[in-house]
Amino acid sequence: MPTRLFSRQIQSSLIILFAITSTAFCASDFKVLVFTKAVGTVHASIPAGIKCIQDLGAANGFSVDTSNDSSYFTDANLAKYKSVIFCNTYGELFNAAQQTAFTNYMKAGGGWIGIHSAVNCETNWTWFGGLLGNNAWRNGGLFGNFTNSRESKTHFIVKDLPDTIRFNEEYYGYKANPRTAVTVLYHSNQTDKADHPAAWCHEYDGGRAVYTVWGHYDTTYGNATYKKFLLNSIIWSSHKDVSEIREISRYSNHAAAVALVSVELCRHSLKVFISKAGAYNVHVQNCAGREIYHAGIQGGSPYILPDRSFIQGVAIVRIDSDTGLPVYCGKIVWAR
Repeated sequence: MPTRLFSRQIQSSLIILFAITSTAFCASDFKVLVFTKAVGTVHASIPAGIKCIQDLGAANGFSVDTSNDSSYFTDANLAKYKSVIFCNTYGELFNAAQQTAFTNYMKAGGGWIGIHSAVNCETNWTWFGGLLGNNAWRNGGLFGNFTNSRESKTHFIVKDLPDTIRFNEEYYGYKANPRTAVTVLYHSNQTDKADHPAAWCHEYDGGRAVYTVWGHYDTTYGNATYKKFLLNSIIWSSHKDVSEIREISRYSNHAAAVALVSVELCRHSLKVFISKAGAYNVHVQNCAGREIYHAGIQGGSPYILPDRSFIQGVAIVRIDSDTGLPVYCGKIVWAR
């Protein structure tokens, strides 16, 4: 199988060989569940929260299911979802079997996002207190239009968000400060000058958990920064960040090892392909068909076999540690 490799110096980083074929690796099973059961207080903003997440799904290539029925929490059902979002849930939600199913889901690497009154749930369930972070159930709170200060400039969820954001919200207090058990992403600057974590995340019992106090009012869900926070939270909690790559086959031929991989960034499998409009170009699309990366191939054209036929081509790229996107850093291998 003759090959010709156009190579150049590769900067030190994670190097991946993307198979370029006519087939899109599209994660049609990338789904999230928005769970809205409320026993007691029912927030009027729940429909706005659902629509916000549905809009994010439509724009970013994932599906959104909704339910307020706790009987839906079975092993088989939860296994369909990359992340489960508790949108203003309230009260005691689950029986023992449903609690077990949710625990199993997280232990298997599931994701959880709690919005606002999710800290008003399952107050007698010790495991859920750990999921919240140091038993951070609600303990009072106040309404106010406060600024929130970013604490991390590097965490994936918030690294592209502003240093301060202001929300007119209901800001809860907590029975225990979660800070000792989680990574605080934002804190609110309230009049008492005390420590008030407003958004945080952590790894928990095999899964990933995110919580934010923001989400009492409809207006919050229309805020562009809030939408970006939720999208990043879905990506991160889904466990499919830039470090996770699943190889499905490999072969080699002396001069080059060619890996056919299904690359799932943020649980979006990517379609990678070549186009030629004067020059050759590498394109990367997500499942929604939105181009997330494009680059021209520098320094010459790919080698084409005399009969102009090929089985597959491979682009050498790396994952940029800052953006999480594939970055072109090599030439193309055509193989036959």
